[in-house]
Amino acid sequence: MRNPLLLVWIVGALASTFPAQATVDCRPELKASFELGTDWYGGVYVPARVSGMTLKLLVDTGGTYSMLTDSTVASLGLFRHRSRSPGMTLYGGETLDHFVMVNDMRIGTIAANTVDFLVMPDARLPSELSGTLAPDVLSRFDVDFDFADARLNLFAPKRCGGPAALSASGKIDRIPIRLDEQKHVIIPVQVDGRNLTAYLDTGASRSEMSMEAARDLFGLRPSSPGVRSLTEANNGEGIFYYPFKTLTFDGLTVNAPYLPLVPNRLARRPLGGPQLILGMAVLRHYRLYIAYSERYLYVTPATAH
Repeated sequence: MRNPLLLVWIVGALASTFPAQATVDCRPELKASFELGTDWYGGVYVPARVSGMTLKLLVDTGGTYSMLTDSTVASLGLFRHRSRSPGMTLYGGETLDHFVMVNDMRIGTIAANTVDFLVMPDARLPSELSGTLAPDVLSRFDVDFDFADARLNLFAPKRCGGPAALSASGKIDRIPIRLDEQKHVIIPVQVDGRNLTAYLDTGASRSEMSMEAARDLFGLRPSSPGVRSLTEANNGEGIFYYPFKTLTFDGLTVNAPYLPLVPNRLARRPLGGPQLILGMAVLRHYRLYIAYSERYLYVTPATAH
């Protein structure tokens, strides 16, 4: 594969974004706004025009490269190239090692050319979806998820101090984020008072915790009181559940969070990475503004707008 998913965005100079203070230089510059659809798993998607066909793409902050399904690639008549670099491994262990080149793509008013998409199995997405939009694209903007009004807004990135465009009637929390090499958003969280880190994953319908983290931080094992199996366990390697009381990030609290416990081997979670995934079951209750350029996440209740 060439430089993975080389994107040449024809969007003009990306010069302005949200201000920390009311300065002319930092006025937000909206590049695109879309209506968010919801699939039957609870994920959110946006329309995109690819090679003359309108597609629905899952907005996946937990992904790495944007992808198209096998059947979509066939419908578009795109030629598959084998990657020269190691393939990407999906949740569960399946490896993707083919990609396609798209020379005509439009997302809202944003046009792009020379876009590479990995090819993924159809069964990985609900049938109405044709692929994913991942951080290789999203991180080129500051991204506003307005779940209450079902809108996704993309703003030009710039290192300014705050999200003036949110205009919330309630409190706006600012949470420092860390970005890994794949531009995944990682935030600090607490579960029942214990400190952990979590991926912010709009492509996941549910949240979950590493079984290893549950063992190391809480002393939980498949045989522990209160732990029950959600799958047929194989030598303790199944998926389990424990009734945690609270999940908190920067003062925002989720009571009785549903956090299945998934072994790293099953999830293909990298060693030393975040112990949690925060999925849509939690995230849809907030408005999220990811300032990739500024390394902050701005959060306010979805109903505050």
